[in-house]
Amino acid sequence: MLNSQLSQNNLVVLAGFPKSGNTLINETFNYAGEIASPCWTSPKYEYQNQEGISKLETTSFTANPFLGEQRCHIKTHLAYSDKSYDSGGQSLAIERIIVIIRNPFDTLLSSTNYLRYSASLNKRLTANQIATLKHFYPNYTETDVLTPNVFNLEKLRDEGALDQALEIFSASNTCIPQFLARSGTWLDFYASFHQAKQPLLRIRFEDIVNSTDNYQTVSTELSQFLGCDAKILATAFGRQNEACREEKNADNLFFPVAKANYFEKYFAPKTLRRFCKKYGLELSASGYEDLVDRIMSS
Repeated sequence: MLNSQLSQNNLVVLAGFPKSGNTLINETFNYAGEIASPCWTSPKYEYQNQEGISKLETTSFTANPFLGEQRCHIKTHLAYSDKSYDSGGQSLAIERIIVIIRNPFDTLLSSTNYLRYSASLNKRLTANQIATLKHFYPNYTETDVLTPNVFNLEKLRDEGALDQALEIFSASNTCIPQFLARSGTWLDFYASFHQAKQPLLRIRFEDIVNSTDNYQTVSTELSQFLGCDAKILATAFGRQNEACREEKNADNLFFPVAKANYFEKYFAPKTLRRFCKKYGLELSASGYEDLVDRIMSS
């Protein structure tokens, strides 16, 4: 059994499917800690396998001042299971879970952009990334991805490749091969948290990006959930938003389109409607009933 008593060190898990805003919310919590205690330096805590938890049990634990004594946050892309989300130790417990959700269309586009980012950074793709490329874009090669004027969202849209990719995404139960082993499919990842035993809060990426009013509302919800200062968190969201804009203005490929619902520029309405006809119930269960209604009425 998990023990959330503060006699232990406690983790607030920030969970999200890859390319759904984990970095955004993780960095926001880092900023919040720095605002609460300017001398604090955020640790790089990530939980992608049991080793990530084991390190925290055997090495020094650095609490986040925003979260209070004996609490820190940790970023993960792991789908929920009792085994993965039970730390199993005597000195450390997973206390609460925050799940950040991004609509599947922007997630697919962001995953496509990530191929470009990784290729630019490493001058090659990994085997899993090549599998993703072949899955969604069978008519393109690794060399194409390394050529920006050949493999970019505008070019892929104009050649019909993005609509084809969305059809493949739908037919494969929202599978993105490079993320499958750790996170499952998009649908399965978010459905897995229905069985969570810890207190859990779901927030949408779309509700905190590029909107001061929205992230102040989310800050209130998050702070009530965590028992923390909402003003600090709202200020932290503002700092993260500004840092993101600076990275975009500097042409950092990791932040090419950090905004909500940009998929409407890239997919044909009929392709979006077909996806929603198939997965409308699942999208609504994930908090996207409004999005389904908008797409189906377009």
